[in-house]
Amino acid sequence: MEGMDLSGLDLSGISVSGIKMFGVNLENADLSRANLMNAGLREANLNSAILVDADLGFADLSGADLTGVNLVGHDLTGAEMAEMMDAQLSGAGLTKAVLRGVSLHSADLSGATLVEPIMEGADLTNANLAGANLNRANLEEAHLRQADLANANLAEVRLLNADLSQTLLIDAVFTDADLAGTRFYEASFKGAMLFHTNWAEAFCEQIPGIRLVRCTESFL
Repeated sequence: MEGMDLSGLDLSGISVSGIKMFGVNLENADLSRANLMNAGLREANLNSAILVDADLGFADLSGADLTGVNLVGHDLTGAEMAEMMDAQLSGAGLTKAVLRGVSLHSADLSGATLVEPIMEGADLTNANLAGANLNRANLEEAHLRQADLANANLAEVRLLNADLSQTLLIDAVFTDADLAGTRFYEASFKGAMLFHTNWAEAFCEQIPGIRLVRCTESFL
């Protein structure tokens, strides 16, 4: 099925578990209730595809275009599960999605809705999260180094021991966020709203070979 054009088709309930579908065009296709477990969807076009109740467990979505896809409530748990490196998820709905340990390295999540997702240990290195809604997201121990979080809503987010080094946080909202133990080395906070945040053991600078420096008002 590699490279096939299945755009716009009604594929609801289809089972393609374990099948390689690299580069397949599924734009606007209806994949409701589809079994895509272990499917190879690398570089597939899933732009605006319907994935209601679809099983994406352990699917390879590396480089896939998931622009506008709604993944509300989907469970993509596990570091070795869904690979979504470089995925296009601009404007996607991921409310309450379970994304523990999932690789979203360099993914485009700009403007995405990520309200209350579980993303513990997720790799969001160099990801574009500009304007994303991450309200009440669980990002404990997540990797967000060099990510773009400009204008993102991070109210009530849980970022315990996460790495936000060199992250762009311009005009981001951190109201009531838990930032305990988070690393913010060389991060840009210009215009960020940091009301009622927990900065306990958070670090904003590292002096090589000497010590860590805790966050203070001078860094913000």
